[in-house]
Amino acid sequence: MTYRRMAKYYLLRFFRIATSPFTAAGGFACGTVVHFHLTSGFGLPLALFLAKITRTSCMASSIAWALTMPLVPILFYLNFLTGDFLLQQTTPDILSAIRDLTILNFSRLLEIGKSFIIGGIFNTILGLIVIWFLGFLFLKKYRTSALNFVKKYL
Repeated sequence: MTYRRMAKYYLLRFFRIATSPFTAAGGFACGTVVHFHLTSGFGLPLALFLAKITRTSCMASSIAWALTMPLVPILFYLNFLTGDFLLQQTTPDILSAIRDLTILNFSRLLEIGKSFIIGGIFNTILGLIVIWFLGFLFLKKYRTSALNFVKKYL
């Protein structure tokens, strides 16, 4: 199954969910923010757990988890950038940071890890709020037209 066909399938399922826009957007946000962290294969159960805690759609959470899987490297890099910005430290280049990890420079490892964790926590909270709010507005206004667009053009 090609990625385009899989994306169309999941988007059709998402737009046809018979829940309120608030619940569907919350589930989508929970499934997306899981990718800010290293979950080691437990991403889907964690996304479903977050959806259950927030009383949102588990179906929307699992669909969002599957759709946003290719964004993991970008989200990890965003964690590094956000952590560096919040901690006021300068990681010169991500490639030099990775090189320092391979030669086990432990002081550099702690600096990068601290930046990644702080950035991940901040991005999770901010991403959950922003994705939930924007998803709610989008679904409330454009759910049927988005469904028709996906049917016709994807």
